[in-house]
Amino acid sequence: MGIIDTLQADIDYDIIDEFIGHYALMCDEMEGLILGLEKPELYVRNVGELFRIFHNIKSASGFMKLDKMNKASELVESVLEEARAAKGPAGQELVNWMLVVNDMFNSWKIQLESNADAISAITPKILNIPTNITI
Repeated sequence: MGIIDTLQADIDYDIIDEFIGHYALMCDEMEGLILGLEKPELYVRNVGELFRIFHNIKSASGFMKLDKMNKASELVESVLEEARAAKGPAGQELVNWMLVVNDMFNSWKIQLESNADAISAITPKILNIPTNITI
């Protein structure tokens, strides 16, 4: 039984389908926004947009009872909250960490779209939270 099949026990398929569609769009936007964090002129906008994405994922994954995704997005949101307080641009440590986050969330996108048995575990690399947000 796949992820979608499990979710359908409690949630209407149309809501699941809408979640997966919006989640895929947000995942598709992430990498460009992350790479733009290094540019002073894009930093504030991109941090804000990334924060919005992860806040939305946190809320939706909580509703969907996708606990791993919810916990990971909560962690990312807290790091981005700190990054929003900084003036930027982002340091390499933050960019590299966010790219690890991007890879994990994109792998979950593939797992959701293919109705895999479950979403994979949170990558341990995400626990190496950057200590230097900006340059």
